Amino acid sequence: MSAALPTADRLREALGARGVNAKCPAHDDEHGSLSIGESADGKPLLKCHAGCSQSAVIEALRARGIWPEPERKGLTVTELAAAKGLPEALLRESGFADDEIHGRPVVRMEYRDAAGNVACVRYRGALVANDTDLRFWFRKGDRQQLFGLWRLKAGPVVLVEGETDTLALWTAGFNAIGVPGADAWRDDRFAQALEHCATIYVHIEPDAGGQKFRAAFERSRLRDRVKFFSVAPAAKDPCELRAKDPGGFDERVKVLLREATTAPGSAEDAAPPERSSRRPPISWDSLEGREPPPPQSAAVSRRSAAAAQAARAGRSAACRAAQRQRSPGENVLSLLRFRPIRGAMRIPASFML
Repeated sequence: MSAALPTADRLREALGARGVNAKCPAHDDEHGSLSIGESADGKPLLKCHAGCSQSAVIEALRARGIWPEPERKGLTVTELAAAKGLPEALLRESGFADDEIHGRPVVRMEYRDAAGNVACVRYRGALVANDTDLRFWFRKGDRQQLFGLWRLKAGPVVLVEGETDTLALWTAGFNAIGVPGADAWRDDRFAQALEHCATIYVHIEPDAGGQKFRAAFERSRLRDRVKFFSVAPAAKDPCELRAKDPGGFDERVKVLLREATTAPGSAEDAAPPERSSRRPPISWDSLEGREPPPPQSAAVSRRSAAAAQAARAGRSAACRAAQRQRSPGENVLSLLRFRPIRGAMRIPASFML
C-alpha cells in the first residue's frame, strides 16, 4: 500500500459504528451489517454479514477517502530506462516493450538470434526483488538464450550478467553480450556462439552470484580465452558505473579490461615467461664503485681496435723470436710450463739438462 491502513477505531469512527458494527458502505445497509475488528498485528478486519465481498467493501471505503489507494505494481520501459540511466530509445530498439500480465504492467524483453529473429522472451516485473512481485521470468516453453546475439561481432567481447549491463556497454561502443543471470551459463548451449571471439572479458559482480558466474567460466571450454574484471568497488555492475560517471565510463572500462586477469589453469596462465637467448647488457649502475665508460665515437673505436690488434701481433712476434734463441730442451720445458697438464706427469730424464 502507498499509505498506512486505517485502524479499526478510525474506521468505526468514520462510519459511525455502534460498538464493532457499522453500516456497510458497499450496499444500502440499514442494519449495521459490517463488523470491524483488528488482527493481532493491528490490521483492520472487515466482514459484511449481508454478503458483500471484502474487496467491494474496500473499494467503497476508498471511494469515500477512508481507505488508501493501492500502490501501483509492475514496471514500464520508461521507468526502467529512467532507473538505469539509459536512453529509452535504445531499450525500445533492442526489443524492450510494455506489456501487461494479470492486470499489471511488465517489461517484455526480446532475445533475438544471430539472424535477428525472436528466439525467446523474458519479462521483468519489478526493479528490485520484493515479496509480492516476480522480478524476472521467461515465457513458458522458451529456452534461455544469450542477449545481444544479433549485434555480436568477431573479436574481443565483454560478457556480463543481464540485459541492462549489456545496453550500458553498447552506449560506449563495446562489443558486449549478456547472460540472463549468474547461474544461467550453459557451456554446451552458449559457448559455440563465442567461438569466433578471440578474447572474452567476463565481468564479475561483487556478490555470491558473481562467484558462481566466475566458477562457471573457470570450468568452461572457453577458459583459455577468458579474462576476468570487475567495476567494484566503484559500482556493482557496468550499468551502475555508467550512471555514476557517464562521461568517463568508456575510459574506465578500457582501463579495467587492460588489467583483466586470466582464469587459473588457462593456457596463458600456465605458459612460462619467455626467455631471451641473448645475454642482457651490463648495468653499470649495478656495479658498485665503478663508473660507466665514457662514450666513444666510431673513429675512436676503430683506432682502439687497430691498436689492440697491433699489440697482439707484436707480442706474438716477440714470442717466436725468443723461442728461436732457446735450446730444444728449454722450448720443451716452456711448453710444459704454459700448457695445462691433466693429472700427474713425469718429465723423462732425457729432457733434463
